[in-house]
Amino acid sequence: MRCWRGLREAVFLTMSPDGTNLYVASQLSDAVAVFARNAMTGELTQLRGVAGCVSEDGSDDGMAMLCADGNGLLGAIAVTVSPDGLNVYAAS
Repeated sequence: MRCWRGLREAVFLTMSPDGTNLYVASQLSDAVAVFARNAMTGELTQLRGVAGCVSEDGSDDGMAMLCADGNGLLGAIAVTVSPDGLNVYAAS
């Protein structure tokens, strides 16, 4: 069984324009989780360390500092990527 960080009640997801990354907004984790996508197989792998998620306080549901520390992510409900793939935006 895999343990994904920052994914308690995933509510919205979006793919980067080039199809290499998936971003998932998680309302109860107050976070956005980040996955790399294998173009050949479609397999998703969460990025390692704090690159794998950003949360309101840097924790994963109050468990240690497993995510990057972000701001304005309480109740994250949506996520989108800019057309050039350089920026990711979350709504909460």
